[in-house]
Amino acid sequence: MFVMNKIQLAMKGKVDEALGEIEYQLDIFMDNGYKSNFKIEKYLKQLSFKKKLVVMMRESWDGAIAEVCSDDPDYLEGYSFMTKPEKKRYIKFLESLKLGCDKYIEDNQ
Repeated sequence: MFVMNKIQLAMKGKVDEALGEIEYQLDIFMDNGYKSNFKIEKYLKQLSFKKKLVVMMRESWDGAIAEVCSDDPDYLEGYSFMTKPEKKRYIKFLESLKLGCDKYIEDNQ
């Protein structure tokens, strides 16, 4: 069993808190017709996030992108409320979060 030390727990807590806000932004994105002006780089800059935290955060969207793109019947059913164009915009938004993290990491080395 993997046990986190206090520093790792604090880092995970910071990442989880930031991800909560980003999940909220995803909800807003969907409520606004799959459109958003949210820029993750700007948000991370406001938080003064360290590179290591952003690296931890970046991995969070891999699973969501894989789910939406999956041909698995359960995932197809789970995302059936989205039209094909909405699904494309959702994937594009998730990918923009990853790219924004990459840009932030690159700019803050």
